[in-house]
Amino acid sequence: MKKKLSVIIAIALVIATITAPSALALSVLKASDFFEAYSANITKSSTTMTISFDVDATGTMTTLGVSSIKIYVRSSSTAAWSLLATLTSPATTGLTGSNCATYSSSVGYTGTAGKQYYASVTFYAANSSGTGSRSHSTNTVTL
Repeated sequence: MKKKLSVIIAIALVIATITAPSALALSVLKASDFFEAYSANITKSSTTMTISFDVDATGTMTTLGVSSIKIYVRSSSTAAWSLLATLTSPATTGLTGSNCATYSSSVGYTGTAGKQYYASVTFYAANSSGTGSRSHSTNTVTL
């Protein structure tokens, strides 16, 4: 009797161990109810940087795009990064679109030659179910 109980418990533990990672994997695959994909990068031309972004939603959103872009500059003396500017919607035109499932745009910002920059982009989506946001850091550029 004790042997049967031990076998049943052992089988239950094995099943629990096998199914737990599968449940975790499913939660990672379904990362958001709002976003399918998003990306942002930064390019340069002389002393102007351009932050470009693309976002794909899970369906049509009432608002889709970027809620803020934080631009960071690297100190040449300490090598530390510090916040230089924050661009927000709706103050900065072109960051969001309405009633769309995909949105792409770009904004320019003038910097100083020889300095390094990167941006932290916060993507935003809203529909009748609620809102969602995700952040992404761009590559680094030297003007």
